[in-house]
Amino acid sequence: MTKETIEQVLKFRDDRDWKQFHNPKDLAISISLEAAELLEIFQWSAEDVWCKEKKEKIREELADVLNYCILMADTCGLDMDEIVQEKVRKNAVKYPVKKYPVVTLCGSTRFKDAFLQAQKELTLKGNIVLSVGSFGHSGDSEVWEGMNEGTLTKTKEMLDDMHKRKIDMADRIFVINVGGYIGSSTRSEIAYAKAQGIPVDYLEP
Repeated sequence: MTKETIEQVLKFRDDRDWKQFHNPKDLAISISLEAAELLEIFQWSAEDVWCKEKKEKIREELADVLNYCILMADTCGLDMDEIVQEKVRKNAVKYPVKKYPVVTLCGSTRFKDAFLQAQKELTLKGNIVLSVGSFGHSGDSEVWEGMNEGTLTKTKEMLDDMHKRKIDMADRIFVINVGGYIGSSTRSEIAYAKAQGIPVDYLEP
């Protein structure tokens, strides 16, 4: 926002001697009320979340919000450019741009070869790939602790929970569904990812 625009807003206030009525509390309330009027434009708009036909109304209400923000910043002795730039710098640290997206592989461990192939291909495409730690259905018998394959052992429970944490780290998951097969554990992981808003891709459509 230009210095000229800010000065114009403040001059409008001063010409009418309204500064005497301005304090942080009332200005904060005014910002909230004007923001509510901006939100009201979208009430009952169904799928039309952009409301392009209401652009002029959006311009008007958004201007009211910004005007009150200028007034509050002036009342509190804050520089608009400084506080916005400072916030952008903080957000840049808090939400850094990821150079390499993280992809977590999910699926039955009986498809070990498909896991390894997907891991290789996704890595070469510039992804950080998180895979399973043990292929219990492909010979890694430690998972079953000497019991029958498929038994819910403590090791299996730990690995399942650990894989959910890998999903937490992912930008998306990639499901190894060879022949369209998706077992109960994988279905649980897919449901978990979707609940977290994490996109799900599949090896096979």
